[in-house]
Amino acid sequence: MATFDLNNFRVFVNRLLANPKISQKEKEAYSYLLEHYLHEAKEYCGFKYLHWLDKRCKEWKAAGEPGFPEKSKYLGPEYDRAYY
Repeated sequence: MATFDLNNFRVFVNRLLANPKISQKEKEAYSYLLEHYLHEAKEYCGFKYLHWLDKRCKEWKAAGEPGFPEKSKYLGPEYDRAYY
């Protein structure tokens, strides 16, 4: 049986998810695949939104820290994320 390094796979998928040339539909598939293996290995620790960390958090705070559903527009594209 072949094995692979899950951490290396996570790093690889995170690079794909950060690539603006890859569609959200493709990123959704990569996310699903990675989450499946992370959960199976009991290694899932969540993810962070890339645009939120980049600048959207500051914009959200400047707007008075609105709650959901308004907060969603500050998170950025759904699958522009990085897994821990």
